[in-house]
Amino acid sequence: MEINLVEALDATQEILKKDQAVPFGKYSSVYVSPTGNVKSVLREYHQNEKVLTIGAMGAYAYEAMLYGAKEIDLFDINILQYLYYELINLGIRTFSFEQFIHNFTTYFSNNEFEKKNLFIDIKELLKKEDTVATEYFKKLLEIYSREEIIQSRLFNDLNANRELLERHSSLYNEKEFYQIKNLLLSKEVYLNYQLCDVVDIKEHFTTQYDLLLLDNVLQFYQKIPRLDTVSKVNDWVESTVKKVLKENGKGEICYGHRYTALYMMELCRKLDPAYPYYDELYGIFRLKLKKDGIIPKLYELSDYYTVNIFQEGNPLDSFSKHCFLSYDNGENLPVKKKIKIIEKV
Repeated sequence: MEINLVEALDATQEILKKDQAVPFGKYSSVYVSPTGNVKSVLREYHQNEKVLTIGAMGAYAYEAMLYGAKEIDLFDINILQYLYYELINLGIRTFSFEQFIHNFTTYFSNNEFEKKNLFIDIKELLKKEDTVATEYFKKLLEIYSREEIIQSRLFNDLNANRELLERHSSLYNEKEFYQIKNLLLSKEVYLNYQLCDVVDIKEHFTTQYDLLLLDNVLQFYQKIPRLDTVSKVNDWVESTVKKVLKENGKGEICYGHRYTALYMMELCRKLDPAYPYYDELYGIFRLKLKKDGIIPKLYELSDYYTVNIFQEGNPLDSFSKHCFLSYDNGENLPVKKKIKIIEKV
């Protein structure tokens, strides 16, 4: 993979000038941690040897490794996201669990995210390898201080709270961290990260897979060129699923966690009209509502997803359609829906 380091640094400096995150492009803001419940997705889809997954910072790939995946292709359109993936991959292979958590997560203190330790050992980490990713971060740190980078909009979401992450991704749990670390060091699993637009995966990847993981990418279909209408999404899903999945392959195609959070607030407000609205998902995740001895914690209830965006109209109008979209290749589309009843949690 060829990356123009000068172009990447120029694009990064432009992002650092912004007061808002730059979304979805060749050079855009970076996710430092998973924003969804990766554990729960892979509990539904496990023991798949060959996996194609959204790349991001690698959480889905690492989770799939724990479930026996041997060949994992990752893709992302964002070059800066790939460079960060390489950084965190190096961190896993180099750091102890304590160092990794110290450098790559935040914690909640005094009603705000404590970020002072983020990437605190990054300069020492960058000495471990000579790659395009380490060179990129070395040069970036010659231009900006660590503090300036942390406070910038280079990172799409720096609320990498360790309390939430340990519930949603095995990477942030000590036992599983070392399992992933050992798999990476032993090179028992083949990881291949490619720069590719989601729209083009059926052309870019010519093999077939047991499992396709797209996280919540299609939740933002209206912002994706060539997928900006419901009919385009439906056509793309049908053609892509048939092309990239094996005969008995399965795919997780949509994960509307933001809609699920709104849905959960509605349920809570039915139990307690005083239940407040929150704009930030993390604020929702942290809240607990005790009613008749039941404490529905959203970070547990977020196992239950997703809203079906592949329909005309506002998806929030159809709370009953919260479901996990399970694509079975070879069967007729529209797809089977695996419905989970949130109220029974």
